[in-house]
Amino acid sequence: MRKKINKKLAKELLEMMRTDQEMRLQFIAGKEKLDARLDRKHTWRLKKIIKKHGWPIKSLVGRRASHAAWLLTQHSPDLKFQKKVLSILNDIYKKSGKEINPAHTAYLTDRILIKENKKQIFGTQLRKNKSGTFEPFPTQNVKDVDKKRKMHGLLSLEKYVKEHERAINQWKKIENQPAKIR
Repeated sequence: MRKKINKKLAKELLEMMRTDQEMRLQFIAGKEKLDARLDRKHTWRLKKIIKKHGWPIKSLVGRRASHAAWLLTQHSPDLKFQKKVLSILNDIYKKSGKEINPAHTAYLTDRILIKENKKQIFGTQLRKNKSGTFEPFPTQNVKDVDKKRKMHGLLSLEKYVKEHERAINQWKKIENQPAKIR
């Protein structure tokens, strides 16, 4: 029997993601600095949620809210928390791969490795290079990276970088339009 979605928890996670993304989009546009207080606040709340409910899996909060919990974890300044969540996600994936998005484990693995000044595995973390375009942070075993990416449901590294550039440029175009057009 399928459990009922916790709509209240899902709504809270989605609202947290909305404020996270709004702040980050303003940062990309050069209008705001990153607000570390917001990331700490979201991390604190996620810890409480996980303690009470366990990881917000799809059957608990739905696909979008489960994604929101992962995204907020990605942006957490707490490396120890990120490592704990990665362990939880890996355990859930082994038991029931349908309850989480396998791409989330790839992104979080790379985020943790980059924070530890190590080479990433999946090439998910990008930075701007000297010419102003995006490139992956140093990546282990680059010749096999697309095989690993595919196993986690990710685009090829080349397509991913191009898609990231396109998305950033598209957002900047929209952001620079007069308010009445939006």
